Amino acid sequence: MTRALEKLTVARALELLDQAVAERGADFVYPEDWKVVVPRDGAKDTPMCVYVHDGQPRCIVGQVLVKHGLKPAKLAFYEGHGVTSVLKALGDSGVLSFEHGVLTLLRTAQDLQDDGCSWGGAVAKAREALYDLRSELNPNETEVDRG
Repeated sequence: MTRALEKLTVARALELLDQAVAERGADFVYPEDWKVVVPRDGAKDTPMCVYVHDGQPRCIVGQVLVKHGLKPAKLAFYEGHGVTSVLKALGDSGVLSFEHGVLTLLRTAQDLQDDGCSWGGAVAKAREALYDLRSELNPNETEVDRG
């Protein structure tokens, strides 16, 4: 059985996103030729980014989850599934728990990456989405580091 990872907090997710951007560069855009068609029941054959390639994290969320301690082989099992499904499955299986806001943060960064946004831009916009979420939930508590 896979051991449970430390809870992924918003602060840690932001730190790991920033590390990924620093490693690839703020202007890095996920290359089209890195995308693959992942067979799924009922899904169109649309090229998509992959979480892991040759045992290494590739997309921005793959970078975060592997840096947090998830084994690349475990993450590769979820290829073809969106961030929400992956985090829910990891949570349901007891492998990863995460703080409120992490899903919004990672899903936003991943969606923007998939739409061709640079990683620096994706993380900046994900921070804004998190800030907006927290402002809606508690207008008096908006201490999100906006980078």
